[in-house]
Amino acid sequence: MHSQRADGVELRRGAVWVSELITPDFVHVAFGAQTPVTPWQPGDPIRDIPRQFFGPPARPIPIPVNPVSAVDALAQLQMRVGAMRAPEAFNTPLVNVLGLGNTGIQPPDPTGDIGTSHYLQSVNGSGGSVYRIFDKTGAAVSGTLSMEVLAAGGACANGYGDPIILFDELANRWLLTEFSTNAGRSLCVYISQFADPAIAQTWTRYVVQAPQFPDYPKYGVWPDAYYVGTNEPATGAEIYAFDRNRMLAGLPIATQRFVAPELPGFGFQVLQPVDLDGINLPPSGAPGVFVRHRDDEVHDPGANDANGDRLELFELDIDWTTPANSTLAGPIGVPVAEFSSDINGLSSFNAFAQPSGQKLDPLREQVMFRPAYRSYGSFEQVVGNLTTDIDGADTGGVRWFELRRTGGVTAPWQLYQEGTVALGDFVDRWMGAIAVDQNGNIGLGYSAVRDSSHAVPNNTGVPAGLRFIGRLDGDPVDVMTTGEGSFIAGTGSQPGERWGDYHAMNVDPADGCTFWFTGEYVSGGSWTTRIAGTRHDRCGAPQFMLNSADIQLSACLLNLPQTVNIDLDALAQNGFIGSVNLQFGTLPTGVSGSFAPSTLVVPGTSIGSMNISAGASAGSFLIPLIATSGALTKEFDVRLSLKAGDIQLLSPGDAMLDVVPTPTFSWSATGSTTQFLLQVATDNGFTNIVYSATVAELSHVPTTALSFNTEYYWRVQQVNGDCGAGTWSSVRTLTTRPDPAQCPVGTATTTVFSDTIEPEQVGWTVAELPAQGQPGWSVTTTRPASPTHSWFGNDSATSTEQRLDTPSLVIPVGATSTILQFSHAYNIEQNSPADCWDGATLDLSTNNGSSFAPLPNASLRMDGYTRTINSMAIDNPLGVGRSVWCGSALTQHPVVAQLGNQGGNTLKLRFLLGTDGAMATEGWYVDDVVVKACTPLPPTTTSLSSSNDPSVFGQGTMLTATVSGGSGTATGSVTFHDGASVLGTTVLSGGVATLALTSLSVGSHALSAVYSGDSVYGGSSGNDAHTVNKADTSVAITDTPDPAFQGSPVTISATLLPQAPGAGVASGSIIVSATHSAGCVIVLPATSCDLTFTTAGAQTVDANYSGDGNFNAATAPQIDHQSDQSAIFGDGFET
Repeated sequence: MHSQRADGVELRRGAVWVSELITPDFVHVAFGAQTPVTPWQPGDPIRDIPRQFFGPPARPIPIPVNPVSAVDALAQLQMRVGAMRAPEAFNTPLVNVLGLGNTGIQPPDPTGDIGTSHYLQSVNGSGGSVYRIFDKTGAAVSGTLSMEVLAAGGACANGYGDPIILFDELANRWLLTEFSTNAGRSLCVYISQFADPAIAQTWTRYVVQAPQFPDYPKYGVWPDAYYVGTNEPATGAEIYAFDRNRMLAGLPIATQRFVAPELPGFGFQVLQPVDLDGINLPPSGAPGVFVRHRDDEVHDPGANDANGDRLELFELDIDWTTPANSTLAGPIGVPVAEFSSDINGLSSFNAFAQPSGQKLDPLREQVMFRPAYRSYGSFEQVVGNLTTDIDGADTGGVRWFELRRTGGVTAPWQLYQEGTVALGDFVDRWMGAIAVDQNGNIGLGYSAVRDSSHAVPNNTGVPAGLRFIGRLDGDPVDVMTTGEGSFIAGTGSQPGERWGDYHAMNVDPADGCTFWFTGEYVSGGSWTTRIAGTRHDRCGAPQFMLNSADIQLSACLLNLPQTVNIDLDALAQNGFIGSVNLQFGTLPTGVSGSFAPSTLVVPGTSIGSMNISAGASAGSFLIPLIATSGALTKEFDVRLSLKAGDIQLLSPGDAMLDVVPTPTFSWSATGSTTQFLLQVATDNGFTNIVYSATVAELSHVPTTALSFNTEYYWRVQQVNGDCGAGTWSSVRTLTTRPDPAQCPVGTATTTVFSDTIEPEQVGWTVAELPAQGQPGWSVTTTRPASPTHSWFGNDSATSTEQRLDTPSLVIPVGATSTILQFSHAYNIEQNSPADCWDGATLDLSTNNGSSFAPLPNASLRMDGYTRTINSMAIDNPLGVGRSVWCGSALTQHPVVAQLGNQGGNTLKLRFLLGTDGAMATEGWYVDDVVVKACTPLPPTTTSLSSSNDPSVFGQGTMLTATVSGGSGTATGSVTFHDGASVLGTTVLSGGVATLALTSLSVGSHALSAVYSGDSVYGGSSGNDAHTVNKADTSVAITDTPDPAFQGSPVTISATLLPQAPGAGVASGSIIVSATHSAGCVIVLPATSCDLTFTTAGAQTVDANYSGDGNFNAATAPQIDHQSDQSAIFGDGFET
């Protein structure tokens, strides 16, 4: 049962499968008495263990709708930074010894873990998994032993490999696993009695028989369960939960199985369970966590984000008492930087070339074993890695990531940092294994190889070897800082492509610091393995650790000034006592910061405040928070996003024509908005809103189709986020396409054929090629459109072409277009989002069936073909690459095809269902088939005239359109245009339509009148060129007072009037000048200005209007003014 959590995450309730009660066996093993496995020798047979791949070996590469840069920005950052730290002890392994050697099996699947006293390593052997025990100096304390010994002849005696070794730190016991061919699908799990694997003891064995073969099983330790992810042939990603507490007690268990949604585009996929390191427990009630990556250019090519991809988390909350109450929540998306899973395609097992040219398997499909979990009390951490193409040229890099969760199980997992290990030397780095020590320092080991074709020194190749790199907690984020080290260099090249399929990196539970790694490399042209250990200098010393839940911060630049706060926690580790001094690192322009307190006693919390002022600019910024205590300095980085809060409309383009009724509206936004309001209306003022939707995405397809042949206006507003409700975007227009099921205006419709498949079908023919005796086309009562019957084509598991041909369809002479309509539903075998194994399609004959040709997708104007026949379906008679319908669409819905000008032809339509020789599904339902012919109506002519041509601004103009056609009078309406703008629509009266205009702008106008036609007459249009000139004006002035004393202000008032037939309100200025005065300016719409005269006597005043874009200039008649001598004499007495 599916539902949603309060945070919107999908919730699947109940296990999909619960095993019968599994009773364990107990096997006593005295290791000293075991006989070692006979070692493989050169010349002995080599066997490949197949990696189960479900789907075609060659999958098409989807083309994302939004182009993406091929350059990995994080790889470029690592190349620029290089090694930030001088070589330390970490760069020199403490232990570095030869592990298990070649067993004649490819790949070896090397795995191992470090316990309290020993390292236990395992690889694939010729008779199942083999393992060996080493002490912590790297010395072997056992021979090469077979895991089948632990089966003691039971159901797991025929082990088949894919071993996983884990040390359960909470229980101080070992977990050894492999799969078995028992019943074709068993998981064998062995649990030790003691922490020391090299002593005699009793092992507890559980055999879990899965519903399907559980390929590539990966395990993780969690307090309530051993969690397992597998790769199985089903529509999803399978995960299992084993009852850990009962297994440790040796009690019977019932396992639970769950299925998460699959990733389209991958034929191999596993959800990796996180594995607990250390003895600090997760928060109470914390569910188990699984992780995978999602490259949306591969899995969501029609809606990919060109600026990022994501990790997907799933949380499994187990109820051992009532499995129906167990829940699987997810996917929970965690945004990450762009990475690329296209590494020599999406399915190739070879990508990274050795010096010989033989390429090795990239394992692109999953987060690598083992995502490592560690709890620090107040927060939790998960580190993991995957393989990516760093440059679009199939150069491999290791993308690593660190997630943090602060505040318990209700808080979200957030990306703290990520990076890509690549050094610009053309070396492919992949097959990574990562872990984190007790102080938050990271270690990463991986394979490295290079062919001999690059222009590096002497064109030297690099045989497949093992390298490692790391970083210290508190270093700048997103880069490895120690510099790259080498565990072992390879020699030679192996002959096959299989590699890995996984490596292992773990941390010694005895000290919490030493990283132990095992992996595969080539020695003398044959694979072997290495075991190595290394340690960061700082680990274990008294120190502090920084953390905050406020990793991602944002603010709106529309609301300045404002303050953004960060709660920064400092944790004490390894007995640290003291305080730290806090400060911000380099801040962006317009941002200042301070801490309160700036000196913090550890453990404790300080509040960092960033004050954002008007000088700040939009962008994303990395903000360093620096803590210092004596010689120890650590950095904690947060990301600040400053948003402008605006929206840019993307598609459909403005004024776009012929738009489908369900267009994809898309836009970009700079604010941290979580929701947007889309409005669609039939008017620019949005008084008639016909569709609105509040959405969280940056695009939306209307759930209700818009009307055909209609102009719409649309806009978008931010609903919430840093910038609040925000302002509306600009407004765009679009015009939907005409109804493709109707004949165009100006044509008459003739129904050539109409069949509701009720109750008798006359003239139809069916055939099966080649004849296989399979059920072909038949009439059914299942899934009809109307009323009770439809045609049904059976999607069989046999290679056939099922044909259904219409009767002969005679198209009238003179018809200029032909339309096909039908309703259909289908459930036809699909392979991926891009292609099909089986398919339904259409052929058209224009010569009454003598020959047929495929009806192209361009002819389908409603519900076009969905996919193509994939390249591996060579036995499908339709042929590879043919456009078809496939997948599941089981509700009847319409199809419309425009068949072009077929006047005078006799047509036949063929409904084709092509199937390959595997897997039957349901089939294709076809109903309500209609064929229409469209014949032009008698033509008309439309003449257009405009009165008062040329006119002046403000002068009325009458547009008159006269439609003439044959002996009758045309009816309908005429739409008047000024260029591309619609002026109005008027109904014809007596064949004449008029439209009065008063608002044409100054300039030349290309006017047109478009008659849309009626049921008798075809449409036509007429044109007229009309000119609008500027209108003349008159201006008059008066002065007040007159006379006036010399030096006293005089008000000059002006009256500006348009001259008939012009009309309107003028803009601009009236310049007033006078003798013995500086004059003044009247800026319209003002009507007066003041001036003063400096000399007594008779004066003259002039005024000139400068004109504007709509009105001509004018000069006012001159007026006289008398300026008298001042009434005050020089001695201050009046006259």
